[in-house]
Amino acid sequence: MRYLVLGRKSYAQPLEEQGMLEAPDAESARRQARSGLGEGWVELVLVPLDQVRWVLQAGAARLGGMEVESRVD
Repeated sequence: MRYLVLGRKSYAQPLEEQGMLEAPDAESARRQARSGLGEGWVELVLVPLDQVRWVLQAGAARLGGMEVESRVD
């Protein structure tokens, strides 16, 4: 499963995309995010890519280095 990784190093900052990772389950994804991104984070968020729902998006976007088609379900 692919996960979008969002994070911030202080609560005054907005959450920002930190990349994507692929893992067989949520616990493995948590371990990968912690080991791959290092220390100093106050918040890291994993979002399964198949659960992302765009509210507004024009055309196609680049998400975690992967092109994502805009569509309405």
